[in-house]
Amino acid sequence: LELMMRAGRRLFERLEREGYFPPRRPVAILAGCGNNGGDALVIARELKRREIACDVFLIGSPELASEETRSVLKGLRDVQIVQSAEEVARCLSKLERAGLVVDGIFGIGLSKDVGGIARQLIEGLNRLSATLVSIDIPSGLDADSGWVRGCAVNADLTLAVQCLKQGHLLNDGLDMSGRLVTVDVGIEALEDSDAAVKVDAVPNSPLFSSRRRNSHKYDYGSILVVGGTCGMQGAPQLSARAALRTGSGLVTWASRTAPERLRMLYPEMMTLFYDEKTDFKALCTKFDAVVFGPGLASANALDTTFLKTLDTARLPLVVDAGGLCLVDALDDDHGDSSLRVITPHMGEFSRLIGVSVKRIEEDIVGHVRTFMQRFNGVMVLKGPSTIVASRKGLMFVDNGSPALATAGTGDVLAGVIAAFLGVGTPPLEAAMCGVMVHARAGALAETTFGENGVLAGDIIERLPAVVGTLKDEKR
Repeated sequence: LELMMRAGRRLFERLEREGYFPPRRPVAILAGCGNNGGDALVIARELKRREIACDVFLIGSPELASEETRSVLKGLRDVQIVQSAEEVARCLSKLERAGLVVDGIFGIGLSKDVGGIARQLIEGLNRLSATLVSIDIPSGLDADSGWVRGCAVNADLTLAVQCLKQGHLLNDGLDMSGRLVTVDVGIEALEDSDAAVKVDAVPNSPLFSSRRRNSHKYDYGSILVVGGTCGMQGAPQLSARAALRTGSGLVTWASRTAPERLRMLYPEMMTLFYDEKTDFKALCTKFDAVVFGPGLASANALDTTFLKTLDTARLPLVVDAGGLCLVDALDDDHGDSSLRVITPHMGEFSRLIGVSVKRIEEDIVGHVRTFMQRFNGVMVLKGPSTIVASRKGLMFVDNGSPALATAGTGDVLAGVIAAFLGVGTPPLEAAMCGVMVHARAGALAETTFGENGVLAGDIIERLPAVVGTLKDEKR
């Protein structure tokens, strides 16, 4: 009970501090029978203590409420009980005059689809003009998977208690949670399964330091991009251009397509042809990092040999697109300091682990953790909320934009990550830097072209501005 009282008071204080209580319209509190509802009822108590007009509704029978919630309920007067369709209709009618509705109907313990009067109420809530604030997680949203369970509150603001939950950052949670704010309620220990680590700050990297005047192109990383079979030659060139725009000193595109059939887009990029006669070991000595796989339609034995040689030489690697089908062929004898970063999207991850996308989406985090037990390196699972995973754990980066949902943006990301690897940034930090710089560049491109009009090349052209801004931030 003490924790519930403290949590409710701190939630109230956050709403008050941010000016969410409308001056001339009442606040409505919707409380379920669980502890989430108890937190909402504490907010109601604080409102009444300050004589702020509010209507309080308990959804369900008081006898079914948790012990702590019943204790809070005893200290409140004029609580309206909602247990029938008729009472839901009357409740929604009263809510039409509210300026703010606090949703405390269901919390993180929801284990079945929402139905009955709760569904009727939530669907009605979503039609209101009032600001909707959810406590901990929008009611009806699965806290683990982020999927809507039948229906869910479409919140304007979610006050996450103590920590973000996976469901905030996955699937429907990205659209249903609104603005996410974490409220510290003084819980000292949290189970690993309860917390989701969201990356907000870009890690440090030499690329964010000012260049010395006494320097040359080899001081900033020599990048090799391998890929680009016929019909897919744009992909490796996007990676190459992205690496250059992020700050790499020089980039070479290697292809097994005959030189006379190469279609060059960027004069700043060098080219290299490889075949069965190529001395891959000697080649490895010339580069600081490698992107392997963009535009590689079908990897063959020659590509396998090339990738294994790169890996054995301990060159920092970004494996993407067509190169991902060769991941299992890599030697795993690298201890805990593997220099590999793989960058699959959901379909590629599905093929990697032999599990359907639908099944993965039911438990994305579980499948990622299982895969990382056998993969020694870093994985960037691309998506609306990108997951950066290593054997140390996983983190979410959700500052992307729908504008990134266009062809070639994954190739751009691979090149950006390689640029960070090429100047000695450790793989995990390079992956996080790459994802966040890429996302910021996408958001910047969106301001010019809108969600629908951004091309991969538009993102590349905005990389220098993003890196320049981060240089200023890091000073």
